Amino acid sequence: MNRHLDAFQSYLEGRGRSPRTIRAYLDDVRRFLVRCPGEATTGDVDSWAAAQREAGLSSATICRRLAALRVYYDCLARQGLTKSVNPVTSALRPKCSRHLPEILSEADIEAMRRWGESTPMLAQAGLVVKLLWGLGLRVSELAGLKVEDVDLTAAAAVKVVGKGDKVRHVPIPSSILPSIQSICGAVKAGSFLGLSVPQIRSEVKRLASAAGITKRVYPHLFRHAYCTALLEGGADIRDIQEAAGHASIVTTQIYAHVSAARLAQTIARCHPLGAVPPVEKKGP
Repeated sequence: MNRHLDAFQSYLEGRGRSPRTIRAYLDDVRRFLVRCPGEATTGDVDSWAAAQREAGLSSATICRRLAALRVYYDCLARQGLTKSVNPVTSALRPKCSRHLPEILSEADIEAMRRWGESTPMLAQAGLVVKLLWGLGLRVSELAGLKVEDVDLTAAAAVKVVGKGDKVRHVPIPSSILPSIQSICGAVKAGSFLGLSVPQIRSEVKRLASAAGITKRVYPHLFRHAYCTALLEGGADIRDIQEAAGHASIVTTQIYAHVSAARLAQTIARCHPLGAVPPVEKKGP
C-alpha cells in the first residue's frame, strides 16, 4: 500500500499539483484504503460512498473524495501497478452542485481603498487591496510576485506563476500603474511586496475593519470581484479565463451565474413589477 501511495504522491508532484492538494488527495485515498485495502471493485466504491453519506458528509465532500480515488487508480494503471479497471469510473456519484462565490461589492472595495489612501497607518493595507482588486491574483500569487515579474514597458503587465506552475501575463490597469511603478523604483529585485500569505490576509482584515465592513473579508473575495466586474463590463469569458488563470472554462462560467443572480436581485429590488406578490388560490 505504501509503495502505491508513494507512487501516487510522485505522480501528483510531477503534474504540478500544490502541496495542499497532494495532502488532501493522499488523505482521501488513505481513508478508502483503510476500508478496502485490496483490489477494489465498483461495488466497494459505491458501498464506501454510501457510508460517507450515512456519516453525514456533504455531496461536495464525497465528490471530491471520489475524484481523488479516480486519479489514484488512473495513476496505478498508468504505472503498471494494477491491471484492474478503474473502479470509480462506473461508480454512482452524488449530484454535486457548485456554490456561487461570495462577492464583495464595489462600494465596499471603494470604502477600503479610500481608507487605505487617507490613513498613513493603513497605506500598506490599501496597496494590498488595490493590487488584489486590480490584478485579480490569488493570494499566493501576490505573495510570490517578484519585481522582475513586472513589465513597465508599453505592455504594462505582470508575469504570474499560477497553479501547476502555469505562467500567464496580467495587464496592469492604468489607475494602479503609478503605485506599481513606485514599488519598482524603490525595490530593485526580489519580492515585490515583501509580505507572506498570512501577512496579506492580515492586512486585508485590518483594512476591512477600519472601513466598517462587518462581513468576513479575505483576499480571494477581490478575485471574485475582479472576474465578476470584467464579465459585467462585457469581457469575453475566454479572456477572463486567461486573465484569472483558470484551468477550466467551467470555473470561469460560475461568474456568469453570479451576474445573472445579481441581475435578478436588482430587478426584484428596483423594477416596479419586480416584487410580484404570490397568487392567491381561489376556492372552487
